[in-house]
Amino acid sequence: MSEIKLFSIKNDVKQLIPSEVLLEKELQNLIEDNMEKFFGVRFLKSEYVITNGRMDSIGIDENNCPVINERYLIVGK
Repeated sequence: MSEIKLFSIKNDVKQLIPSEVLLEKELQNLIEDNMEKFFGVRFLKSEYVITNGRMDSIGIDENNCPVINERYLIVGK
């Protein structure tokens, strides 16, 4: 699996160095707070519990289909 890279797009595109990357929970909150803007998905629930674990974020799209958002944050090597 290749490394995930994060970028800032304010004024210019620049790759973020690991010390600038948000913690996973901060990233989760950012995505949940802006799910409609990012993906066109209405946010429903955070940390939705299922039988063998949990889903980070769950939403619903314009066709009333569920959308599951799972994040994996890889910082450095």
